[in-house]
Amino acid sequence: MDAVGYLHESGFCHLDIKLENILLDADFQPKLADFSFSTELAGNSLVKYCGTETYMSPEQHLKHFYDGQKVDTFALGVVLFIISTGKPPCTGSKLQNPYYKCLTGNQRKRDLFWRKHSQYS
Repeated sequence: MDAVGYLHESGFCHLDIKLENILLDADFQPKLADFSFSTELAGNSLVKYCGTETYMSPEQHLKHFYDGQKVDTFALGVVLFIISTGKPPCTGSKLQNPYYKCLTGNQRKRDLFWRKHSQYS
């Protein structure tokens, strides 16, 4: 989270935050890697379709303009979900996926998402 914060404060976004891009050094400290999709922050004017689908935000899937900080934060949320539960929030972040629809929907749908996931904890 510190690395993403530093990146954003420096005026850049990563656009491919995922478990595979978080490495551990010799002291088991996490390091953010693979900056191949990184770009300068530009408000809500990014439209580049890149990254890993299961970590992408809804606006990326819809190919709408998006804010790089927000999509990085969404992907970081997916990473933290996996770290805390041992499984991804849904099997593919596609708008057709029922769990993804719940997660990105209104409060009632998000409540349904958490009820379904708490059954497996």
